[in-house]
Amino acid sequence: MPLAFSSTWGSVERKTAVVLSALEPRHLPALVIAPKRVAEQVWHIEKDLWRPDLVLHRVVGSPEQRQALLDEPGDVHVISRDNISSVRPHHRFRTLIIDELSGYRSRNVRWKATRQLARRTSVKHVWGLTGTPAPNGYMGLWAQVGMLDNGERLGKSIGPYRARYFHVERQLPTGHLLYGLNPGAEDEIKRLIEDICLSMESDGRVELPEFTVNPVAVELPSAVKKVYNDLATTQVADCEAIFGGEIHSAANAAALSDKLAQVTAGFLYVDDAAYRPELERRYTPLHTEKIKAVEEIINSTGGSGVLVFYRYRAELEMLQTAISAAIHIDEPAAIERWNRGEVPVLLAHPASAGHGLNLQHGGHTIVWTSPTWDLELWDQANKRLHRSGQQHPVVAHVLLANGSIDHLAKKRVTEKAEVQNDLLDYLRSPL
Repeated sequence: MPLAFSSTWGSVERKTAVVLSALEPRHLPALVIAPKRVAEQVWHIEKDLWRPDLVLHRVVGSPEQRQALLDEPGDVHVISRDNISSVRPHHRFRTLIIDELSGYRSRNVRWKATRQLARRTSVKHVWGLTGTPAPNGYMGLWAQVGMLDNGERLGKSIGPYRARYFHVERQLPTGHLLYGLNPGAEDEIKRLIEDICLSMESDGRVELPEFTVNPVAVELPSAVKKVYNDLATTQVADCEAIFGGEIHSAANAAALSDKLAQVTAGFLYVDDAAYRPELERRYTPLHTEKIKAVEEIINSTGGSGVLVFYRYRAELEMLQTAISAAIHIDEPAAIERWNRGEVPVLLAHPASAGHGLNLQHGGHTIVWTSPTWDLELWDQANKRLHRSGQQHPVVAHVLLANGSIDHLAKKRVTEKAEVQNDLLDYLRSPL
């Protein structure tokens, strides 16, 4: 019977501990498919804590090295989901464990490749782990549940599932359709999946310090407001006269949304057609108000480490220029140094540092330079600090430019969280 551990435990992840503890001889050998950082930096540490009796191999390195490691006898093999093509027919596993199942919300190439592994005759058990099963609503459940039960509960294809449980609410100017749940559909979907899905909360189990979201208002300079308003109303902004940049335009609503977010962040990316090599940059700097706000927060923490999540590479460059003590999470030994308290400011993108990493020992302050629209990124990134072992209240500062699209992004994430929390409450374990 496949099993989905949809584990939130408040704001803590111990999904790996749960799964390692659940593994019995009848489940072995097991193959774990995880995001790259999690595969390389998390599972072997958790194994030593919870199941030192198991032999675990991290399948890393060159293609030849990965093949050799997969051929090595062992109880658990852990591989990045980017390298699952290395798993050959002669590699026979009884249990397939998909870490961060929410990364399979659509029927893409990765989903199809992992689905082929799940359907092998040697695989008797498929387990999926996620703390965010429905970050963008119930539509994404079809692909995840189908990975576990081969379409038994929600159907073999997305079309009938969508037709049965959803209706079109509106169409965006881009042509993209927005769907809403039909009356009674939510309850029926919950009932269909409850026998293979388990949600575990932290109430009465794990005590965590308080988690607070602190919106930080940022006032944009008047010249930047004009650029923002020009873009919002005409989809064109002339930055040449004021900022020495170019004329920027947005071709559609999606591009406009991104351009407006860039303005609030402090820059505008230059279209390739207008790129001027002599400037040695691909963006027009507009302001540093958010960078200043980050510096103020850092100076107010009393020396405690600050984890800064950025959205754009231009933001990263601006942060690195302004904050000399900051290091990027990709630098050698950055995570180890952070957890030892040696790093005052750690810079990370939520998409690459939002799953599985243990960063709770290095600080208790988070800064989002730009709000994300993605609930999964928001939840998982904040859990890097607000998790078991954290000794201090955690504060997530979200920088919001006054009167801008930043506030809409934060509102949308809050609405998505309400939908997901309702699902998790329904699936919560009675234990």
